[in-house]
Amino acid sequence: MSPSIDLSGPRAKLSRALELREELAGYIQRTLEPSGNRPSLALRTDNATKEYVIYVDHVPDLAAFHTRVGLLVGDIVYNLRSALDHLVYQLALINTGGNVARPERTQFPICDSRLLYEKAASADLAEVAPDHKQVIESFQPYHPMEENISVGLYFHPLAMLRDLSNTDKHRFITPVLIPSTGLSLDGPSQWLAVGILTMDFAASMLRGIEPRAEAMVPGLEIARMPSQVDAAAIPPQLVGHSLPVVAFTDGRPVVAVLDKIARAVERVISTFEAPGSGKSESRPAA
Repeated sequence: MSPSIDLSGPRAKLSRALELREELAGYIQRTLEPSGNRPSLALRTDNATKEYVIYVDHVPDLAAFHTRVGLLVGDIVYNLRSALDHLVYQLALINTGGNVARPERTQFPICDSRLLYEKAASADLAEVAPDHKQVIESFQPYHPMEENISVGLYFHPLAMLRDLSNTDKHRFITPVLIPSTGLSLDGPSQWLAVGILTMDFAASMLRGIEPRAEAMVPGLEIARMPSQVDAAAIPPQLVGHSLPVVAFTDGRPVVAVLDKIARAVERVISTFEAPGSGKSESRPAA
C-alpha cells in the first residue's frame, strides 16, 4: 500500500472508541459491584421433581444505568464506524491527488452479498483506486472473517458494526442483564444447613451450569439441583445475588462484542499500513 496514506484520522477514531470502551467497562463494574444493584436470587422447591430451584426474585430498577450504557455503546459504535469512513476518505485523497469531488458520498460499504457490495461501491468507492477497492471487498461480511474473539454463535464483526450503527441512529441500544456464573450465596443459614443444602454443594452445582442467555426477570430459573433430603422441607426464601452480564438482546455480552468489532476495525486499518511504518499503540483491549 502507498506509504503516503495518512492513517492518523482513522487511528484517532479507533483510539477514541477504545477509551470509551474502558469507560464503559469501568462503569458497568462500579455500578454492579454493590449487591443492591444486582438481581436477588431465591430458593424454592419443586415438589413434583423433588429438586431445589434457584430463581430470580427481584431485579432492581436500573433505568439510568441502561440509558448510560446505551449512550456509551452508541458513542463507541459511532467512532468505530467513523474510523472506517475516515480510512476510505484518505484512500480517495490518494487516488484523486487530494481533489475528492464528492466527499459526502465517500464511505466504507458493509454489505451482505457481492451484488449489494458492487452497487454500494459504485457510489461509496467511486473515487478509490481499484486495488484499494479489492482490499475493502475482501472484508465484506459474505467473506468469513477469522475469529479473534468467539462471542457465542459466529457473527461477522463488521456486519454487527453496521447493524448497531444503524440502530443507534434512530433509537437507544438498550442492553439487558443476563445470568452468569457470578453468584453470591448469602442467604439465611437455615437453608445452608448440613443435610439440606450446603454452600459447597450449591456452589459446585452452579459452576457446572451453563448460564441462560435470557434477560433476568422475576421468576427466571437460574439452576435446578437434586435434593439431598425431602425438598418440601425448605420454604421459599432469599439466598443471594447474581452478578449479571450486560448483554445485547441476543444474549451476547456487550463488551466482548465491542472488543471483537474493534479488533476487526484495527485489522482493516492495519492492512493499509505502509510497510515498515510504526503502527499506533492503540489496540482493542483484551
